[in-house]
This record gives sequence, C-alpha cells and structure tokens, in this order.
Amino acid sequence: MMYHAQERIVNLPGSEITGQRGGIHNSVTRITPKPTHMIGGYGHLAYGFNYYGTVGSNRDEFVVVRKMKNINWLDRRRQRPGTGERKMKIRSQVGMVLNLDKCIGCHTCSVTCKNVWTSREGMEYAWFNNVESKPGVGFPERLGKPGKMEGRLDPQNQR
Repeated sequence: MMYHAQERIVNLPGSEITGQRGGIHNSVTRITPKPTHMIGGYGHLAYGFNYYGTVGSNRDEFVVVRKMKNINWLDRRRQRPGTGERKMKIRSQVGMVLNLDKCIGCHTCSVTCKNVWTSREGMEYAWFNNVESKPGVGFPERLGKPGKMEGRLDPQNQR
C-alpha cells in the first residue's frame, strides 16, 4: 500500500516516546514505514540518512523498526497534569468556512474533514494556505512561470 502524506495520521498508534500520533500534513511518519521502502532488498540500508538505494522520493528519510510494548491508539481521555480531572474531548461539532470561488480541486478540505473525524486530539483547528486566484478560473496559470515580470522585480522599475 502507498500512503498519501496527508492521510498518514489516520489509524496510526501513538508513539511510546512522545505520546502523540505520528505524522502530520505533508510529512512522513516516523512510527510505521512505507512498505515500499523495503522493496528490492534495500531494507538493510534504511537505517541512516542519505542512503543510496531507492528512488529520490524515498531518500533523506530514516526508518526505525521496533516492537512496541503497548499499542496505544490514543482513544482514551488524557488527564490534565497535576489534577485528577480528565480533559474534555472536543468532538461534538465541526464547522468549515471555505470560499468556493477559490477552489482549485486539491481536496485539502475533504482530507482535513476525514482527519478531524478519524483522528483524536490536536485536529480541532486546521489552517489552509490561501490561494490567490480570480473567482471561477482555478489555479493561477502564470504562477512561477518565466515571462513578463511586473512590479519590483522588473528591471525597468529598479532605481
């Protein structure tokens, strides 16, 4: 199975070291490795940084494989430090405010919704990057493309 980085916080056990679920938006989790990292006999090289073996997208990562003493799914309420009371789970209502005129079809909203309802604590607030585009025209076409420069980077505007 290949995992999309945005969905890697779903159905992962908590870390014994940090007590939190591994992985976050656009990161590779350090708790369970992708099975494809071990394909081709490169599992013995997967212990350090910058190993040469797999394709470039799997480099600059490390894999730690160990047996967990206790699999903690983080589905119990935690106690507040220094008190006997338990933290309240914020699971009753979820609201999203999205400007559909700026939708570019990236499905970040649906992935976030899935993470809010299938994960545990920590997903109460999620922020999106702003996409600056005109209403109804999709992603900015000229973004990052060479061509006519405008504004302060234009050599004619330099003093």
